Amino acid sequence: KYISSLNDTAYAYSSTDGLLYKNGDNWVNVISSISDKSKVTNLDNSNNTLFLSIKNNLGSYKIKSSKDYSIFSNNPQNPNHFQYDNNNTLWAADENLGLVRLNSSNNKDLEVIPNGPAHTEIFRMFNKDNQVFGLSGGYKNSYVGARGYHLGIYKNEDFHWTNYPLSNYQDLIDMDYNPADGHYYIGSYGDGLIKWNGKNAVEVFNQYSFKIENGDTVWCPLLPHNGGFAVRIPDVSVDKNGNTWVCNLLSRTDPPRSLHKLSTNGKWTSYSLNNTNASAPIKIVIDDLGTKWLTLKGNEGRKGGYAFNEKFGYEKYLSESSIGLPNTTVTVMQVDKTNNVWIGTAKGIAVAKDVANIFTSNYRVEIPVFGNRPLLEDEFINDIAIDGGNRIWVGTTNGAFLLSPDGKDLLLNFTEKNSSLNSNNVNSITINEKTGEVFFGTEKGIVSFWGDATKGEETHGPVEIFPNPVRPEFDGILGIRGLASNAIVKFTDISGNLVFETDAAGGMATWDMRDVNGNEVSSGVYLIFSSSIDGEDGFVGKVAVIR
Repeated sequence: KYISSLNDTAYAYSSTDGLLYKNGDNWVNVISSISDKSKVTNLDNSNNTLFLSIKNNLGSYKIKSSKDYSIFSNNPQNPNHFQYDNNNTLWAADENLGLVRLNSSNNKDLEVIPNGPAHTEIFRMFNKDNQVFGLSGGYKNSYVGARGYHLGIYKNEDFHWTNYPLSNYQDLIDMDYNPADGHYYIGSYGDGLIKWNGKNAVEVFNQYSFKIENGDTVWCPLLPHNGGFAVRIPDVSVDKNGNTWVCNLLSRTDPPRSLHKLSTNGKWTSYSLNNTNASAPIKIVIDDLGTKWLTLKGNEGRKGGYAFNEKFGYEKYLSESSIGLPNTTVTVMQVDKTNNVWIGTAKGIAVAKDVANIFTSNYRVEIPVFGNRPLLEDEFINDIAIDGGNRIWVGTTNGAFLLSPDGKDLLLNFTEKNSSLNSNNVNSITINEKTGEVFFGTEKGIVSFWGDATKGEETHGPVEIFPNPVRPEFDGILGIRGLASNAIVKFTDISGNLVFETDAAGGMATWDMRDVNGNEVSSGVYLIFSSSIDGEDGFVGKVAVIR
C-alpha cells in the first residue's frame, strides 16, 4: 500500500502483513502488531527517519532501522505526514489538529490551523446567538450504516473558527442548545446522545447509561436497532420548557419507542407512536403550540412526516394523500416566525398554516405558486432555514433559493455558476441572526453570504450603520442593524427631503444609496429615521456619503 526507502533499503507497508523491509530477495517483517492496519495513512522518509502514520489515536512509529523503532504518544491523533524542517524540528500534518509541531518528547507544543472547519464535508449546521456550528457526521443512503466519521464540531464566532475534535464519538450530526441547564445536546449516529458544555463531553446517554433512584437502577431508554450496538440519534430539539426531545431511529423495543423526552429534572419519557412509519424519525422541529413535527426516513416504506402532540394525545401521519403534500418523501420541516411549518419533499415545497388544525381530517397544506406553477416544483429539498425577516432559505440539489415570507416571490437563487457557492448540492443552511450572515454547508465545505436580514426585537437596540462614512471606493450596500423588528425606515437629506424609504427585514435594513427614482445620491450627510410598526419606539441616525 505504501513504499519508501531508508539507508538504501526498501520498506513497504501492507494492510495484511504490516511494515516490511527488503532483505535480498525476501521481504522481512518489521512491525506487525498494529491493532488496526486499515488506519495506517502514510509511510514517508524525512532526515533519514521513516514515519509510519496511523490515525484514530493508535500511535505512529518513528523508524531508524529495521531493529530501531519507537511508537509515538497519541499526539497527534490523526496524522497523514511527518516532516523535519531545516532546524530539525518535527512537524505533523493532522486531519483534525492541522499542522502540529512536536517537541523532543514527540508531544505537540504548537498547532497551526487554517481559519476554517477541520473537514470540508458538512452534513448539518446549527446556530445560537452569534455562533454557527458545523457537523460532518452523517449516515448512508440506507440509513442503516453510519459513515464512521470521528470529526467533532466546528464553531464560527466573530469570523473565527474553533474545532472541537470529540474524536471518541462517531458521526455527530445534529445539536441543540438547552438554556435550562446551559448545555448543548448532540446526536451521534452510533454513540447515542452527548451532553456537551461547549468544550468537553460531560455525559453520554445510550444503552449503557443508568442512574440510581431510590435504590433502583434506572436505565437510559435510548437503544440500538435489533441485532446491533449502534444507538442512532439523528436529531435533537429543545422545547420552550427546557425539555430535550430525541429521535432514536428504529429503537429495538416492541412496539418501537423512537421518540423520547429528557425533562429538566433528568427523567426520561418514551413515546410509542401509532403508525409503523413513525418508528423511523430522522428530524424533529417543535412549533409554538408544542406539536412535534417529525421527518421520517425515506426508505423501506417508512417515509412521510408525522405530527404529534402528547399534551392533547393527537398524532397524524403526513403524506400526499393525508394533507396534500407535493410528494410523500418528506426531507425536512421548519417552523417560521409566524408558526407556519414549511415542509420540504423530494419534489418541491409546501407550507402548513393554521397548524392548530393539523389534526383535523380535512386539513390541507398550501403549495406556493410562482410563475403559474408550483414553486420549486420537482426540486429535491435538502434543508430549510428562516432568516430574521421571516424569509425562507431553501437548500436543494440544484443550489439555494430565497423565498418571500409568504412563498409567493422568488427573491434569490444561488448556484455554482452565478455565485461563489462551491456545490449545487446544499446539504444545510443556517443563519447568524445577529449579523444576518447566511451559511451554506455542502460536501465541499462552507460558503457564507452576507444577508440583509437579522433577528429583530420589539424595540430598537444598539443600532449599527455600516460603513459610515461611505467612501468613494465603496461599491456595496449600506447596512443598518439593530432596528426594531420590521421597522419603517426613511432616509432624508439634511433639509428633510425624503430620499428613500424601506422596511426592515427583521432587525436590518439596507440602502443601495440611490433615491426613489433610482439615481445615485450625491455627496452629503443623510438622516435616517426608523420607527417600530406600532410607532412606539424610534431611532434617528445619520450617514455621510462621499463620492
